[in-house]
Amino acid sequence: MTAPLKECTDWLHAYFCDPGTTEKLPFPAFHHPIFHEATFTRQVLQTLLRDVKFGETVSYKHLAEMAGNSKAVRAVGGAMRKNPVPLIVPCHRVISNNGNIGNYMGGKGNHLKQWLLTHEKLSHGKKTKASLCSSPSQL
Repeated sequence: MTAPLKECTDWLHAYFCDPGTTEKLPFPAFHHPIFHEATFTRQVLQTLLRDVKFGETVSYKHLAEMAGNSKAVRAVGGAMRKNPVPLIVPCHRVISNNGNIGNYMGGKGNHLKQWLLTHEKLSHGKKTKASLCSSPSQL
């Protein structure tokens, strides 16, 4: 297994099985062009990744403010749609200002968004004992 693939599998294993350790692991390298362009989309994704932690949510409006443009709420939604790594850059943590979860994966993944938010809320600071959580080297 290559080093970048091992980083990804280790991070995913930690996310699902030992969520408290994800912040201690290096993020897998992002080679997608969106992360190398000087755009508002990149700024939003980096802000989300850096500032919205496991078990937290943020509104589209507040994320726009955090990224430096309080009037760019719709652009934040566009950035979420362009996110090439939606689990690692946690766009599921971005919700509507009124508390509704909003869409995920163009509305086709709303059940996944709810599951991920529930997983994070229930797992915050806990280790998961699921059978899926064998050592990553055994996967």
